[in-house]
Amino acid sequence: MFTSKSLLINPFIVLLRLDTDSIIVSTMALMADLLFLDFLICIALAFDIIPAAFVNERKDLSIIRKITGASTPAQFRSEL
Repeated sequence: MFTSKSLLINPFIVLLRLDTDSIIVSTMALMADLLFLDFLICIALAFDIIPAAFVNERKDLSIIRKITGASTPAQFRSEL
């Protein structure tokens, strides 16, 4: 894919082709659409991963509290 679709992967080739004005308009439109789609996917992943991380953190803290016997977060911090 790096050699056959290099405009979609290699930013240096894109810069070179932009300087020489040799990018086809349809390719430019495809690249813009893919950039927008990539942005949406990154936003969706962020909204999916961040809450999951907080849930896992809460579970981990409850396990640590059970092991150390601390009932409140303040007690847990003071034991460290």
